[in-house]
Amino acid sequence: MDFGLLKGELVWFTATDGVELAGFLSRPPRAKGIVIHVHGLTGNFYGYRARIVGGLASELNRRGIALLSIATRGSYVVSRVWKTARVRRKMLYAGGGLERFEECVRDIEGAIRFARRLGFRKVWLSGHSTGCQKIVYYQARKRNRLVRGLVLLAPGDDLNVWRKELGRKFGATVALARKIARNTPGALMPFGMVNGYVCSARRFLSLTDARSVEGNIFNYELPRLRVLARVRVPVLVVWGSEEEFALRPLREYDELIAKSVRAPLSVAIVKGANHGFRWKERELAGVVSRWLTA
Repeated sequence: MDFGLLKGELVWFTATDGVELAGFLSRPPRAKGIVIHVHGLTGNFYGYRARIVGGLASELNRRGIALLSIATRGSYVVSRVWKTARVRRKMLYAGGGLERFEECVRDIEGAIRFARRLGFRKVWLSGHSTGCQKIVYYQARKRNRLVRGLVLLAPGDDLNVWRKELGRKFGATVALARKIARNTPGALMPFGMVNGYVCSARRFLSLTDARSVEGNIFNYELPRLRVLARVRVPVLVVWGSEEEFALRPLREYDELIAKSVRAPLSVAIVKGANHGFRWKERELAGVVSRWLTA
C-alpha cells in the first residue's frame, strides 16, 4: 500500500466545550455514512502512528463510506489546544500525558455534530488502542442514536499492562502518583519513573488506578466489563494475531467481551498483525469495511 498520499481534506471542528480540534476527512461522492476514528494514547490523526487511516480511507471510500480521523485533546504527548470562550480564545496545555479521560466525551460529541452538519445521519465510531476506551465510554454515556456501531481495534488492558511493565514498583508508583495528584494537581510524575512516559500524576492514575473509570473499561482481570455492557449498538473487535500487549490468549479476552456485550458482537483476527496492524493495514481495512457493509 502506498502511504505517500492521503486523498482528503484537513478540517477543523470544536469540542462541545469550545476546544478547537483538527481532523482528516476523506469522503466519496454521495457517501452513505461516516466512520469517525479516534487514535490511541499520545497518537494523532495522521502520520506514522495513524497509518491505518490511509488503509481505512481508501477501502471505506470504495464502498461509499466517508472517514473522519480526528485529533483529540489527548493527541501527542504534550501539546497546546485553543479554547473559544465567548469572545476570547484561551490556550490550554493538553496531550496524552496531561488529558483528563472523561473529557473525551466532549471531543467525540463535537466530531459527531460536525459530521451531522456535513449531512451525515449514519455514524460509526472507530478506536485504536486507548481510543477504544474513549469510544466505548462515549457511547455508554451518551447513547447517541446517530451511532450505528463501534469498531474496536486492539482494545488493550492499560492497567494490567502497566502493572506488568512496572513489576514490583507498580504499587509504590501508584501510591506516589496519588500523593502528587492530591498535593499538586496537574504535576508531572518524576522523570523516568514510568519508563520514559511523560505524564501528569493524574493522567497516570487514570490509566493505572484500580478505582479509575478508564483503567477498568478493558480490565480483563474483572469478571465483567461494566462500561462496555452499557453499549447497545453492534460491536466489532479486531485483533492482530501478534498482539504484543496481550497478557492472556486473545480468546480469553474475547470470551470476557462476549460475556459483557449486550448487542451483536463480531470478532476478527488479522493474521501476522501486531498491536498497530503495521504492514497489515489493507487486511484490517477489508475486515472493517466488510463488517460495515454486511
